[in-house]
Amino acid sequence: MTVFVAILFFALASGPGREIPNFDRAVALDYKADITANASLEVVDIPMLQTIEHELVLAGDPQLTLLDASQLQRAASVRLELPKLSADVIERLRAVALP
Repeated sequence: MTVFVAILFFALASGPGREIPNFDRAVALDYKADITANASLEVVDIPMLQTIEHELVLAGDPQLTLLDASQLQRAASVRLELPKLSADVIERLRAVALP
């Protein structure tokens, strides 16, 4: 099982050889949150994150079944392609996207 917590949240999007920022206490991001193409990722835990000023993308993570973004209130847009994530979580995440 692969589990990523907030400290490693953007390591998923940063790719090989790129710096991994520390987001263990981040409440707002002013850039795109892109978690894609992680075949063994099962859990994303970002409970303190409240705002993403750009797009939130979760796609290509076929094993992702648990996502804790309980404080997330706003994102510029949301794109989700997660076959195993519950419909309730997907609906809640899509609801935070700005109109």
